[in-house]
Amino acid sequence: MSREDATAIVDGMKATIDEAWYRVCRHVGVSERDCELIRSAFVYEEFGYNLEDPTIATDDVEELPTIRPR
Repeated sequence: MSREDATAIVDGMKATIDEAWYRVCRHVGVSERDCELIRSAFVYEEFGYNLEDPTIATDDVEELPTIRPR
């Protein structure tokens, strides 16, 4: 999967969650008070990715490190 495809998927997931979590919780009977208590599980700045993070795995051949003999 390309980086662009992966980014689009994560961005779509974030948009869906941001838009729907409260409505879904209320629909299944979660009180407004409890929604506020669990809000941070759905809405937080850290959700996402840093494409410059070297620990993010990739299977994109162009981005794989060169294998060096020992």
